[in-house]
Amino acid sequence: MQEKEKKISVIIPCYNAGFALDRCMESIVGQTIGMDSLEIILVNDASTDNTLEKLCEWEARYPDSIMVIDCKENKRPGGARNIGMEYASGLYISLIDADDVLEENMYQALYEAAAEQCDLAICQSSKDIDNVARKDKNSLKEEKAPHKRVIEIASIQEQQAFLEEDYNMVILDLMLPGMDGFEVCRQIREHKNLPILMVSAKKDDIDKIRGLGMGADDYVTKTFSPSELVARVKA
Repeated sequence: MQEKEKKISVIIPCYNAGFALDRCMESIVGQTIGMDSLEIILVNDASTDNTLEKLCEWEARYPDSIMVIDCKENKRPGGARNIGMEYASGLYISLIDADDVLEENMYQALYEAAAEQCDLAICQSSKDIDNVARKDKNSLKEEKAPHKRVIEIASIQEQQAFLEEDYNMVILDLMLPGMDGFEVCRQIREHKNLPILMVSAKKDDIDKIRGLGMGADDYVTKTFSPSELVARVKA
């Protein structure tokens, strides 16, 4: 990629995102701010599908604006974003996900807002309930309207059932009846690549370090306000 100043560095962590990448990238390429103003940093987070192949195809199409970083070890979204930030050279940084679809004037509007002596510009996201996501080369699956489901796991049997299904994130209390919270975290991380938020009355640094070492993405000590927990979930 040629060395020249870009207005916005867009960092996208990509893990097994081959089914969604084209739609995301098309929405970026169509931005009214223009590709000359964007630096797209695509971080392949040790994907096991065709994600890397698709990323390289997009890089070949826009070599002056797109950079692909191939991670051999899965760093999860936060780690992949941090790697991408090491390569960012734009005036501003934007963090999006590989299945996001952007309004065509999003970066133009954000840049103009930020340019007015503003350090941070934010926008609102919404669910695309009409999205048709390509799951493989031969079939299309229409996504249904977003459905939120919260489950409570209070036994080993329920834990096993959870591991066999797909969820968006886990809020894990370490003080579980008949189960070790740290061990539960380890088992979840072995089977799933999803955010894990630990909550616990254990406030010692050694417990926090152990929890994060087991694969938790965040650790919150009791007592905390509901608004803080919601903020951490959204982050």
